[in-house]
Amino acid sequence: MSIASIVKTFYDSELKHQLENSKYGHFVAIDPNSKDYFVSDSFLGAALAAKAAHPDQKPFVIRVGHDAAFHIGSTSRLTDTLMRSEEHWWQFTLRIFKEHIIPKCLFGLTQHLMVIWFCPGK
Repeated sequence: MSIASIVKTFYDSELKHQLENSKYGHFVAIDPNSKDYFVSDSFLGAALAAKAAHPDQKPFVIRVGHDAAFHIGSTSRLTDTLMRSEEHWWQFTLRIFKEHIIPKCLFGLTQHLMVIWFCPGK
């Protein structure tokens, strides 16, 4: 059994019900050997707490109530409604930023990353 499977089984059987009712969206770092766990509102906070308690171990971090610690991209109904059929996700994101969110900002777009250079207060 892989470390991920061991930790996920432990989370599902011992922690899921308790944490999803009180700490939804937080991060839990679990030491795979001791089964000690550390909850924080940030990924880094949970991982560092686990590392401080068990410096020779590598904690496994889960986001409470989610399938993965981080999600890349978007699949919301709002996105599906607003996105034009010919647009790529990055074109959609740039258009929404330019038209709706912060129209006074200066943007730069590289092949893989959108950067906001300057955004004055309103």
